[in-house]
Amino acid sequence: MNNYTFSALVIDDKFDEIKGFIDVLNSNGIATYYLNFVDNNTEEYLKNINNIRLIVTDLFNDKIDNKLEPIISVFDSLEEAKINNFILVIWTKHNEHYQNFIEHLQKYNKKLNFIALPLSKEDFIDIEENKVSFKNDKYEELSKKVKEHIESGLFKYFLEWEVSVNNKASNIINEIVTSLQDDDLKNIIKTLTQEEKTYKQKELYKILNTILSDKIASIDSQNIDGLDGADISDDLKAELNTTILFEKDPINKINNGNIYLYDEFIGSLKEDEKIQFENLICYEKDSRFSKDFYMHKGYKDDEIKKYCCNTIQNKDTNGQLNKECKNFHKSNITPILIDITPSCDVSNKKYTKNRLLFGYIYDSQLKCLKNRADYLYNPNFSFLYDKKKCKIILSFKELFSINPQYLEDLQPILRARKELSADIQQKVASHIARVGVFSLEDKR
Repeated sequence: MNNYTFSALVIDDKFDEIKGFIDVLNSNGIATYYLNFVDNNTEEYLKNINNIRLIVTDLFNDKIDNKLEPIISVFDSLEEAKINNFILVIWTKHNEHYQNFIEHLQKYNKKLNFIALPLSKEDFIDIEENKVSFKNDKYEELSKKVKEHIESGLFKYFLEWEVSVNNKASNIINEIVTSLQDDDLKNIIKTLTQEEKTYKQKELYKILNTILSDKIASIDSQNIDGLDGADISDDLKAELNTTILFEKDPINKINNGNIYLYDEFIGSLKEDEKIQFENLICYEKDSRFSKDFYMHKGYKDDEIKKYCCNTIQNKDTNGQLNKECKNFHKSNITPILIDITPSCDVSNKKYTKNRLLFGYIYDSQLKCLKNRADYLYNPNFSFLYDKKKCKIILSFKELFSINPQYLEDLQPILRARKELSADIQQKVASHIARVGVFSLEDKR
């Protein structure tokens, strides 16, 4: 069960009633701490335990009938000790008070984040003449219930992330200690053997931090150029960009950054509306794609074949190659619309129309699209769309506004996150505000 290296805290005023549960946890590799909330000094006890992600607790001290105060006091101490993210198993003979206890924690202990699982002691233990025994046929059932709860929902991913972070930290410390010189090791050993515990820890941290700082300071800054991602594969870059720059499964809600398929948008319109928008965008017309997006002038035959992924057959004339290459590009790109309405307008509902920009998602291998025209947004990053590495190109010439009702029934294929949306908006604003003055000058 315990692939996550966490520990469990079990709380009960009667050890014999919780022993069977402890056996189940131990058999699954989960280290346990036992707290008798009647006899132990709870605050001091909690200071000496760590990495608690599972808490099993009884609700009542049998000496105090139907009073939750003692166990509530324990959970107040848990909050103070910052043990606040865990699976909570209620292990009690008084399940009728379960809901009251949970509601109290949610109301007064808001720093505690937990997923609760109520279990009845009577289902798992037998009590005869004050002798307690765990039912032999219930070990597997209890183990299964706890495991299902641990591995359900987001808590599982939190635990996996925690393991990953701990492993990375451990690797870093191992690398530092492995590279220590003899004098450094002697210094650490001397400090640890001569001083008190708390001082030892502080000195150890100080030494390790000093060594680490020295290592960082000794790195030649000219050797850090590799941090730009040159050593990362293109496939991994595309995966990272997809996660960082895009929301892959956006909800069907009008929002800035939404990316829609142009064909679906046109298909949702009435005939008269369709003609109006097709006249506005007209991406099917050969002249629009050739003029605004396709870069073919000046290429030789062998270059055109190379840029078209070697799919273009040899032709006698450069013009024929350009025509076939252009058609190949047109058949391997996806026309899109992206909503670039400012996020502040969307959140404050201070807009009456959505601002859309036309462009394409295209296979990253295609090279014959313009990239230096001042009216184009054509960044040099790849991302994953339809299981392929793709890029995006947008035309600032094709900026228009429409009523939100035209987008209500459309499902976005992606959503650009706020950083990417802001970058596009800034480029659009710069294009619109570029300086250009027309005047009639006098003869000199």
